[in-house]
Order: sequence, then C-alpha cells, then structure tokens
Amino acid sequence: MAGFKTDQYQNQAMDKLEDASAARRRLVQRFYLFLALCLGTLWASVVWINRQSEQQGLEDVRRETAALALLFATHADITFRTVDLALKELRSYSDSPPEVISQVIAPHQELLAKAVLQTAIVDAQGMVTYSTPISASQPTYAGDREFFTAHQNGNQDLLFVGRPVKGRVSSMWSIHLSRPILKDGQFAGVVLIALNPDYFVNFYQSAGLGHGGAARMIRDTGEVMVRSSEQDKYIGKVIKPSPYADPGAPLQGSFRRHAQVDGVDRLSSYHRLAQYGVTVVIGPSVDERLATVRAYQRQLIVAAILISLLVILISWLLRRSMLRADVTHLAIEQSERKFRLLFETMSEGVALHRLVKDAQGRPVNYEIVGVNPAFERQTGFDRRAVSGKLATEAYAVAEPPFLDIYAEVVRSGKPTYIEHRFEPLKKDFVIQVFSPDPDHFATVFADVTQEKYMQALRDADHQKLEQQYQEIVQLQAQLHHQVLHDPLTQLHNRRFLNESLPREFARAKRAGYPVTFVMADIDRFKRVNDNYGHACGDVVLLKISEILKESTRESDILCRFGGEEFLMVLPGMTPEQARKKMDAIRQIIAATVIEHAGLSLSVTISAGVAGYPLHGSDAETLLTLVDDALYEAKNGGRDRVAMASSKAPDRSPVGPA
Repeated sequence: MAGFKTDQYQNQAMDKLEDASAARRRLVQRFYLFLALCLGTLWASVVWINRQSEQQGLEDVRRETAALALLFATHADITFRTVDLALKELRSYSDSPPEVISQVIAPHQELLAKAVLQTAIVDAQGMVTYSTPISASQPTYAGDREFFTAHQNGNQDLLFVGRPVKGRVSSMWSIHLSRPILKDGQFAGVVLIALNPDYFVNFYQSAGLGHGGAARMIRDTGEVMVRSSEQDKYIGKVIKPSPYADPGAPLQGSFRRHAQVDGVDRLSSYHRLAQYGVTVVIGPSVDERLATVRAYQRQLIVAAILISLLVILISWLLRRSMLRADVTHLAIEQSERKFRLLFETMSEGVALHRLVKDAQGRPVNYEIVGVNPAFERQTGFDRRAVSGKLATEAYAVAEPPFLDIYAEVVRSGKPTYIEHRFEPLKKDFVIQVFSPDPDHFATVFADVTQEKYMQALRDADHQKLEQQYQEIVQLQAQLHHQVLHDPLTQLHNRRFLNESLPREFARAKRAGYPVTFVMADIDRFKRVNDNYGHACGDVVLLKISEILKESTRESDILCRFGGEEFLMVLPGMTPEQARKKMDAIRQIIAATVIEHAGLSLSVTISAGVAGYPLHGSDAETLLTLVDDALYEAKNGGRDRVAMASSKAPDRSPVGPA
C-alpha cells in the first residue's frame, strides 16, 4: 500500500515540473491552509468530545442517583407503611393486658427485627403504660416528647415521623413513628414504634456510593435523620431548613453543588415523601464518578497534542522537501519518508496484506506485507517474525483467519469492521478492514478491552439494582400475605374478613343470591391445651383447618375468627343447605383421629348458622345471630349444628367450651 501512495505523489510532482516555483508556492499556501483547517477541526473535535463525554458522564451519574433516590425512597416508604400497619393493630389492642399486646405486636417485631428499637403505648397524661424491650415497671413520663405534643395538639389520625431523638437511658439515637389513640374523637394517648437509624444507614451503604458519596434522609424542618457516612456527627443536626418542603417545590429532582459541610462536589438526586415530611437525598462524588471519563479526556488531549505535533512535524518535513526538491525523484523520496513516519508512529495497530489467489483466481491465503510497532504492542507478534509470510505460517493455523471477509472487501472495495476476542492476550479488538487496490488490503486494530470491561461493570450494576427491586416487590407481597392471614393455620384472618364482607354483601344484593354465615367452635378445646399442651392444641387447629379447607369452595370465605373459632361465609348457599353441609363436616371431624407425639385423640365441633336475607340484611346482624346460634348449639349439648332464630339464646355457663 505504501508503494501505491508513493506512485500517486510521484505523478503529481512530475505534472508540476513545468512551472515548479509558482506551483510550489501555491501548494505550500494551500497546504498550510489545509493544515490549519485540520488542526482547527481536530481541536474542535477534542473540545466537543470532551464536553460531550463530561455531559454524558454527568447524565449517567444523574440517572444512577435518580434510580438510587427512588430505590431508597421506596425502601423508606415500605418501612414506614409496615410500621404504620403495626401501629394501627397495636392501637386496637391498647387497652388489652401486656401479654395480649405482646402477642399482637410479635409478628410485626419479627418482620421489622433489624429496624425496631422500642414499641410503646403512652396514655393521655403522657405516662408510658407499655414498652418493649424496655420495661415500663417504673413510671416513665413522655409527655414532653415531640410526638406526644404533636398528636395532643393536632387531634388528627395521621402517622407522625418525629425528629431523631437520643435515648435518656440507652443513649441510642432513634426515629419515632407514632399514631394517636382517639376515643370518641378525643385524644386518649399515643402508640409508638422507635426505629434504629442504622437500619437505613446499612441499606444506604450497600449501594456503594464511594468514599466521597453520601446518602441522607432529611426532615422537612431541616434535621438530618440518617446519613450513610459520619452518622454520629450529623444525625439530629439542622443544617438549614429543608428547601424540598418549600411551596411548589417538585417532589423529585437533581442538582449539583459543593457540599457546605465537607466541600465535596456532588451531583445529587432527591425524592421527597411528602406524606411523611422527609426527603431522601443521594449524592455521589462527581470527581469519583467521572474519574474514568476524565482520564479518557486527558488521554484524548495528549493524543491530540501528539497528533498536532506530528502534523506540524510532517508539514515541516513536507515544506523542506518542497523547497529542496528540484526533481521528481526527490519529491517521491520525501513523500515516502512522510508516510512511513506516519505508519510507524500511529497509535493504532496497522497490518498491510497482499491477497494470494490460486490458478482459478480464487483467494486461498494472504501475505503479511508489513506491520507497524503499534501492531506489535497490541498483538504481541514480532514484525520480523510475520512480515513477508503467509497468514497460515505466521499464525500457525490451518486456515487463514477471516479470509472470506477480507476477500469480499478486496472484491467490493467497501470497508468493514470485525469484532474479535484474542484469547492469548485476553484482549478485545475492533478491526477495520479496507482495500486500496484489487490485490491489497489493510487492517487497523483498535483495542476496546477497557470499554467492554466498563460496559460489563455497568451491566452488573444494573442487574444488582434490578435484583434489589425484585426483593422489595417480594417483601411487599410477603407483608400483604402476613397482614391478611392467620400465622398458624394460614387461613384468612379477621382483617381480611372485614375487608371482604362489604364487597360480598354488595355483590349478593346486586345479583340477588343468598349469603350464609357458619360459625364453628372446637368443643372443650381448653381441655386439649390443659391436658396435652399448646403444641397438641396447634396440631388440632391445623387438622380442623385442613378439613374445613377441603370442604369449602373457591368462592367461599374461610377464616380463623378467634382462638378455636372458625367462620365460613358461603355465597349462593341458603341457611338450610349450609346447615346440612356443616353437619356433614361435623361428622367428618368427629370421626377423625388426630395423632400427636404418640397420642391419639379426637374432638368435636359445634356450629351456628345464619343467612342473608332470611335472618338479617347486614354482616353485623348476621355475626351476632350466628354467634347466638353457636351458643345455642353449645347449650344443646355440643357436637351439633344450630340454626339462628330471632330469640337470643340462654348464655348461662355450660362448662368449658
């Protein structure tokens, strides 16, 4: 290919011999104009590429921080919602004995084990009446705490997220989430769950924000509630009133600035949870995130400087050759020298080849005419070992690599690109192939190993974020199931019943079909627990639940209504049909032998039946009547099914249930 270029410049020089002096001056002027345009274009491209890479890098950081801000805000929202569910259930049992409250709150504490520091109930006078794990045996006054005064003065049933508080006894920081206890619309106390700020810190630190990065949760009043780094230094401090709570401020966004506290240049994204009065702010260090981009920019500038120096050097050599050259031979020699210097100093690896054909003109191999030093550095092949040899000999292979592709480029004259992984060096290359004439072609090697490595890192980060998101979705589904199901029998609980009954009655009234309630209770279940232990009692409950589930339809509602009470809601079934169905179930249960720890026992059940529209037109009435019918079955001797009547049964004691 060098010979091809040399012939071209030689012909041009010979055409100019008739008026050498004038032609040289015009050529020099045009050359310097062209050189100026090339250098201007080169540096304009460098400036534009650096600016674009900086902007793209910042945009990548902004998208990353926006995604992290959404992820952290979602994590906080799920945590606060989970706590709020626990507070609502705790409030409904606020007047119950401590052991009952402990049983009610236990599933929520287990779910939030790493987050909860304390659960407490405070009465209307500010005295702590219940607290765990801190004992409330000694009178403790909490009426001066922020959460108490906020609910006492507000008189609204809202979740309140308080500022970070350092414990008076434990000296530990906590975040108080609370709801008021309202009785007849009047303030009657507060239920409280204190969260450990380190629960959020550990989650934030898992995102890998780097040494200079910081994730914060900031209250609308300006307090730092959580910080991923130097937590003890900043928690509870008010840097300044939060701008995210200003009227009209967007709920999410991004900004770049030098932090006031440590002077680090950060590109931050925030996501405000207005319902809780907090904002999550994620800010990695710009310098850390753009380190690779800026290294690339420096390399580009260095390359541009070298190319500029090279072009200037080439121009100086060309000018000198033009001034000294009086004959065509000298012009050709200088031109050859110029292109050889360019070939030798290029940063890309270049190899020149000659296509070898058989007697029929079909490509069968190719000869390596020459390679530049960059080719040696990139591929590890010595130019003296490969130059002048056939590809099969130089590369020690049976078939010349990419022969069909190279032959097509030579045939069509159209350049192409090849991506190739060179396993011995663990490097990836993009090979540009072009052909200057029907017998030769050239390959230019660009090392893209680093670019592919960075892309793999970005793909891994994206996969990790996707995995964390799926874990959050799974946690939501698990929490929803736990809220609506009994933990022992996995039957629906009363919360599910309360949510389902209004919909079921609305459908029944629209469609005109009956709905029947069946309340079943295990006879003398207390004796089972007393005589055989609660473990045996649990086995009995599970067996009865299994029989009931096998006997219900997909459209029926079966829930554990109380300790040993079960409620069945049977749409489309009359009370008489339900009574017969329940009587059959009663007989199955009575005939079932339950095995536990080497013991064999059997139990019976009593049941009451009431239905819409025969006995009542609303769920509350039917629940009362079916409960009365159950007592009638108990008073009638147990192990039977009783139909509801308009007259309330005798509720005098009949012995253990």
